Amino acid sequence: MNFFFFLKDKNYSFNLTIPKFTNEGTNLKSLNLYSLKISKSENLTYWHCEKIAQSEEKFFKIDNSQYTKNTFFFIASEKILNQLFNKEKTEIRLIKNFLDTTPPFRANTKIFKNDHGFSSYQSEYPISMIMKKGSIATPVNMLLNPEAEINKIFFVNIFFKPVEEKFKYYLIDFKLKKILYSEYIYTNNVNIINLDKKYIKENIFFVTKDYLGIPIYFSDLNGHLSLEHTHPPHEYIFGKKKFQIIKKFKEDFGEIINKENI
Repeated sequence: MNFFFFLKDKNYSFNLTIPKFTNEGTNLKSLNLYSLKISKSENLTYWHCEKIAQSEEKFFKIDNSQYTKNTFFFIASEKILNQLFNKEKTEIRLIKNFLDTTPPFRANTKIFKNDHGFSSYQSEYPISMIMKKGSIATPVNMLLNPEAEINKIFFVNIFFKPVEEKFKYYLIDFKLKKILYSEYIYTNNVNIINLDKKYIKENIFFVTKDYLGIPIYFSDLNGHLSLEHTHPPHEYIFGKKKFQIIKKFKEDFGEIINKENI
């Protein structure tokens, strides 16, 4: 099962499209589209979900002008919906084998700019990721353009508890073993990070220490838009020892952070 999200920025427009069929062509008529966001009562913070009315088409469609950037979405039957949360809706539960397909069941987020081009992104967030904490270390220069007027990282985090906890991201020069910049971002948010082009260089990595998430890289060069994400480190390394290599790689970043935070 995946959750879906859209990106939102005042200078661009976005929309989200989710298919009503599987990769094998199975029609998903029995499923509904729901929004998901954090809500608060006097004594409780909980997940609020709401069914979204849709027309009889082949896709669920969402215009982001109707929602805040920290609203997430999912599709489910009434039966799955009843299984997805605990009684108080203070936790999301792991649902296995629901829309587990190969390749993964995906949506599409489109970003566009008036009188210019557009770009698209496969905006799914696997339910397995929301149950985990961890760290991320991914290169900055691979998917950003130092010649572009605008570079951003949209960092998406969905955590199974309805909390907005702040944690830091770091821009680290791995060769110099030095933190160049750090700032707080939040769980259960689509965080928007405006990136100075001076950081788009080899050896500079985007790093988180406390939470996982999906860093999505965006560049705008004269209205030509680019939107993409990197893959986890284990997808770039082959061999029996790849996870040992990745563990050591992330530990090295952890040591840099701990050293500078002493």
